[in-house]
Parts: sequence; structure tokens; C-alpha cells
Amino acid sequence: IQAAHNSITTNLAHVLLHPSLPLFSYLTGSDMELGNLEDTRKAYNETKQEELRREQGEDVILKLLLPNGQVVEQSFKMGATVAYVKLILEQTYGLNPESKKLTLKSANRTLIDPLSLADYDDMRPGAKVQVDVILS
Repeated sequence: IQAAHNSITTNLAHVLLHPSLPLFSYLTGSDMELGNLEDTRKAYNETKQEELRREQGEDVILKLLLPNGQVVEQSFKMGATVAYVKLILEQTYGLNPESKKLTLKSANRTLIDPLSLADYDDMRPGAKVQVDVILS
């Protein structure tokens, strides 16, 4: 405790003797200056974007066989849930799930709503995966 008290006292005395120097540097041991604020914000935003990209994952291309026989390709992030993919399909292709159940199947497996595309072995970044869209 005595050492911490001495350090604080020394830092405060130094700040009082040199008022032009930033107080933050003495209290935190950092040499950050206000002039670096924009650089800090930019670095923070770049880090957040990278975290978001990693969290959502890379793209996978779904080769969708629609109920009307049409085949379309659509790209989704690996982190997208099956429920999200269904919602996009409903909105984009006018599928009406209120009267019928919308099911997605890949490799003879039913894709389950709360899971993400990354949870399935055949869904890999950059891969094209056939998915059957079924209304029943």
C-alpha cells in the first residue's frame, strides 16, 4: 500500500509541476494523447468490423431447388441460421409458409431452424451446396 501511495503522490506532484502534460498518462501509465483519438477510433472500428466478419463467417452458395422446379443460387454467410435462410426465401421467392410448412433439406437431412449453416458438415466457405426447398 505504501508503494502505491508513493507512486500516486509522485505522479500527482509531477502533474502539478508540469501542467502541460496529460493527466491521463500519469494516472494510467499510458502515453495516449488526445491527438491520437481519431486513430484510436479508426482502429476500434476496424477491429469491430473484423470481429463481425469472423462471427458471421465466409459465404456459402446455396443451390436452391424451389418447389416450382426452378433452380437458383443464393449466397449466405456461414453464421446465418436456417430460420433466417427460410425467411429470405419466403420474402424473395414469394413462398407462403402460413398455409404450408417450409422445409430445407441438404444431403437428405432436414435443416433445423435454430442451427446455423456452419453447423452442417457439407456447408463450407466457398462451396456450392444443393438444398431442396419443400412446401408441405
